Amino acid sequence: MNKLLLSVGSIVAAVLAAQTGEVEITVASGEKTLAQALADEAKTLGPTDDLVKLGAGKLDIGALPEYGGNIHIKAGVVHASATNAFGLATGYTKVYDGAQLQTYTNAEKTLSFGDEQFIIEGTGPDGKGAIRCLSTAQQSSIVSPLGKKLTLTGNALITDTVRHDLFGTTDLGGHTLTLKGGSFYFENSVTTNGNVIASGGVVVFPTQCSFPGDASNVFTLTNNAQFYFCWSVLSKVFWTLDVADGYFQLSVDSQDNLWNGPVILRKMTGFQGGNNAATFATVRFPKKVTGDGGFNMKGNYQELRLGSPENDFKGGIAMNAGSLRIDADGAVPRDGGRLSLTNSAVIFNGIASCSLPPVEFSGTGYVGKCSGAWKTEVVKSGAGELVYDSLLGSELLDVRGGTVRFDRSSLAGLNGGSLSYGIGDTYTPLVKAAYTNTPYLMLTNAVTKNLPRMEMSGWSQNELVTYAGYIWNTNATDVTWTWHVCIDDACDVFLDGGLVISQAGWTSIVTTNLTLTPGPHAFAVRAYNGMGGSGASHANNVFKDSAGTSCTTKGLAVDIQARGMVTNSDYYAVLKDPGDGTLFTTSLELAKFATMKFAPGTGVDFDGMPYTLEHLIGLPDISNGDLTVSGDWIVDGADLVAGGTSVSSGKIVFASGATLKINDALWGEKGRSGMTFLTAEGGIEGMPVLEAVASRYHRRLVRSADGKSLTFYATCGCAIFVR
Repeated sequence: MNKLLLSVGSIVAAVLAAQTGEVEITVASGEKTLAQALADEAKTLGPTDDLVKLGAGKLDIGALPEYGGNIHIKAGVVHASATNAFGLATGYTKVYDGAQLQTYTNAEKTLSFGDEQFIIEGTGPDGKGAIRCLSTAQQSSIVSPLGKKLTLTGNALITDTVRHDLFGTTDLGGHTLTLKGGSFYFENSVTTNGNVIASGGVVVFPTQCSFPGDASNVFTLTNNAQFYFCWSVLSKVFWTLDVADGYFQLSVDSQDNLWNGPVILRKMTGFQGGNNAATFATVRFPKKVTGDGGFNMKGNYQELRLGSPENDFKGGIAMNAGSLRIDADGAVPRDGGRLSLTNSAVIFNGIASCSLPPVEFSGTGYVGKCSGAWKTEVVKSGAGELVYDSLLGSELLDVRGGTVRFDRSSLAGLNGGSLSYGIGDTYTPLVKAAYTNTPYLMLTNAVTKNLPRMEMSGWSQNELVTYAGYIWNTNATDVTWTWHVCIDDACDVFLDGGLVISQAGWTSIVTTNLTLTPGPHAFAVRAYNGMGGSGASHANNVFKDSAGTSCTTKGLAVDIQARGMVTNSDYYAVLKDPGDGTLFTTSLELAKFATMKFAPGTGVDFDGMPYTLEHLIGLPDISNGDLTVSGDWIVDGADLVAGGTSVSSGKIVFASGATLKINDALWGEKGRSGMTFLTAEGGIEGMPVLEAVASRYHRRLVRSADGKSLTFYATCGCAIFVR
């Protein structure tokens, strides 16, 4: 005989069991304790008997300190709240379709699940779960995790009020597990295929959990559920993430918050967390993102990283004090929703060209290096500066607030290339390679920021090496440099379209002083190698450093102090752009916008570059560059009346046929005179044609005597203008 103590509240009953078997307890309605039910049915429960619950009523199993059997809940409800309600917790508890296990923990009662296994199916008799947690204290890994293993025999629902840890493995068996309310922590792995639905509450996948299967398995967020990327990289999860209604909480650590399966966003989806200036919270979706929704990056210091060229989500991206990192063209779909970026940056990861949707930068912002185009427009609103270090153009740049500053570092370097021209007369490589009439845009195979082939190593026989672009003098005055050239077999240097250095023969050194006026100059290098030695030459050990070592790394170099030393290599340095375009740029073409529109008080900085614009609207402040207007300039007469003026630190050029359009305002009976709409410190070249409009006023433009301002007049009656 075995003795089993059943403790329910203050009731302690001694029950004798003769053998192991199944003990059926029926609670047809209402609620009973296990001790009451056993007494009513005159039954006993042995320590290894299986307990079978029948009937629609509720059974409180109380405490079973020595119980080692299994529990079958075939109908109704079983309520568990005592610390050892599952006894030794070494067996299993099975909840059949239509039945329910209720669990309860509070500050006084700590329910322990131990190594109990749970087998569940269905949504319970009340639709509130096969397992329904009513706890007011956490059922967590610290307090009482949910057993060793959870197994589904059909689709099942678990509801919760607080944290509920799925501590062991989860065997979905191809079914769908719905988690509703509360917080659910998958503390271990999901071992078989299936689906998980989070309906409200929180779901967390910590570091150690893993998932089997591919994108045919679906994890769904609905009913404003929260998904917590917790301290881990979910790089081995390839499930589909379906966000019907939910949001994400990001962790801040050295790793990405990564989901490695496809994503469906059915509405704008919030991402919270981050808020750490020292460590951005990065969320990364390398696989396809689709759906009518988009990304709402609510926290500060978040980075959204997208990588699939097949993305077609339509809801756009909203971001505050974060960064959008794009890993592939198409990752942010051109025909998707608008990008609304506040104090944020767009960064391109190894992409040469990209096609993007319309964007609005509010406050400060940054656009990284890439070519291509934004659809329709780029809008800058709010105070602050947008740094535009990119070649991405658009139809319209609409500056509603602050300033747009172009950064020519997107053009830093030279166009470089090489070509093998075949075996021929090795003594005349210049002739063999002279297949083009222009020294500038030939052999543009790559972009380089220095001249890496201007040294002895790395050359092929019968090869032409070229560099072309622009060299800059960023000083306000002329500079004179001493140039050194000694290449085996020959080298030509072109400046502003002319041949300024021609050197041939490995023993030949050419040094010459060249003067650069401020600004950019067309620049090209054509170097040649025939047979034998190649690259930088020491001119038969003539070109040496101060220690007497022959130099073969400075085939083309400059002495910016122009000290005139011919043979000492220590005086010379190779030409290398620091990466910001202050020495070399591949071209003089910044990002191309067909139209620029400026609200009063806004401006643009061209970073010293010339810019040609077809359509200009408004009265911007123009700094650090010369602007050519090739089409029309449209000015609101009301802005002129209010004292608006466009001020340029550089030169303004009106191309032939350029027009100025000033709409009429209510000037008053006598009209207005002397409204200076443009002042250019660098002078004004050309004269725009004042568009003829039906007006009660005589409309004229007058250029100042110093050629630096234009004044608009709109007067009544007869007036004589002297230019």
